[in-house]
Amino acid sequence: MLTKAIRRYWTPGCCALLLLGLSGCMASESQQGDTFVYKNTILKTLLLLGIAGALLVFGVGILWESLKGVKPKKKRRTSDRRKRRKPAASTSPGKKIAGIGFGAGLSFGGMLVLVLGVPSSLMQHITVSQDRVTMQVSVLWFSASEKEILFSSITGLDKQEEEVAGRRGTKVKATMFINHAGGAERIEMGPLEKAAYPKIVELLAAYRAADGDVGAGENVVSTDPTPVTDGTPTLDETVRNVVERGTISPRNGSTNPGDNPGPSTPLDASGLTPTESIGRYFKGGQVAMRDRVSRRAIRATIIEVYVGGKLKVRSDVDASQQELLTDIRSANPLASAIVPPPTFGPGSPVDPQDPPAVGSILLSSHAGRWFEVELIHSMRARSVIKWVGEDKRFIVSTSLLRVPPAEGTKPYIAKRYNPTDVSGLTPVGRLGSVAVGDEVYFHEGATSRKVVVVQPYQEGAIKVRVVQTQEDFFVFIPELRRRP
Repeated sequence: MLTKAIRRYWTPGCCALLLLGLSGCMASESQQGDTFVYKNTILKTLLLLGIAGALLVFGVGILWESLKGVKPKKKRRTSDRRKRRKPAASTSPGKKIAGIGFGAGLSFGGMLVLVLGVPSSLMQHITVSQDRVTMQVSVLWFSASEKEILFSSITGLDKQEEEVAGRRGTKVKATMFINHAGGAERIEMGPLEKAAYPKIVELLAAYRAADGDVGAGENVVSTDPTPVTDGTPTLDETVRNVVERGTISPRNGSTNPGDNPGPSTPLDASGLTPTESIGRYFKGGQVAMRDRVSRRAIRATIIEVYVGGKLKVRSDVDASQQELLTDIRSANPLASAIVPPPTFGPGSPVDPQDPPAVGSILLSSHAGRWFEVELIHSMRARSVIKWVGEDKRFIVSTSLLRVPPAEGTKPYIAKRYNPTDVSGLTPVGRLGSVAVGDEVYFHEGATSRKVVVVQPYQEGAIKVRVVQTQEDFFVFIPELRRRP
């Protein structure tokens, strides 16, 4: 009987699933003066309404069939042998209960979509203006309120994409990280967030430039931690783990930061062996981690890296300056939005048409430094990589990867690239708001040094000189500020 009911309502059920799949990619953009508003399209709302209706029809139909069962057919005599046919068997209690449960579940799901999904689709929106972003994306429309984040409070913005394995292969999951004065947030990106993200990055960059910060805003450069493009990386390209992350991104496969092993503990580094770096974790680098007491994500500076995946860190917001010991899987690397130009870096760019063999060790940038990555899979414009020493895989733009030079990767691991030959760069008198001779501040981790701009280059790299030591090295626009 249950099988019969499923066959009867198979078509509306399939329509519901089809509508569900189509409804995930519908967001519209409108401009109201200097403000950009992102909403779900009316088509998405209608599709959700169709899904609710289909689930209700499917569920109520199965529930009705299960409740009434199949009545025995009337007795008949055959014209030739005058034999009675056996009555059809009634539905067994077990099948009837299963059908009732299945139908009730589908009906309940339809009601949830109707009561929560449809109104939420109408009310959800993201507004991006010149100095703030406002979000209302909650499914609980009856208790939802707008969340407003001022650009002046944002210290980190990152978008990350990662492969998630499923029964039918892998799919890409996108997450946005926002680090701001009100705390750190990790937002799973739906159609609205994906549509609004490029504009958030653009207006945040413009706000910072107008506010006097040389940096164009901490954007994303992580695992298509920016969208990946086939050409030269842009500021909106969050395609590698090189940007300021606002909260913990678990490295043990868990999506719940509280599930991460190795919580911060009072320092006891006896028996641990220091090392230069593990993955993108290096001495002086910054991480986001979960505070033991408040359970909020906080920023911390790495004091030491130990063999075995341990870190000695110091909170940047804790006045006591207490040093703690934590596991790298409980801390997420932070960095400014730096996208080195294709002509800048050790070795040579990866040829998308002729990529290195799977398993090759390449170099990629994070926090203005270079680290080893293992090539997991090449998709021409994009590649799947794993930072050596870390567990999680990332989807990055192939243009962010470099084939090591003849001397290998060791001389460049956790080091800044300061070329002696700049023939591949084009000198300019000014880059953005930075000009030759300007005195600005170079920010790296929790430190700030006064530097003089020696030479900006059109490709984005900037040669600076430390005022106190007269040391010359290369930095990027997001690392410079007008104020210490």
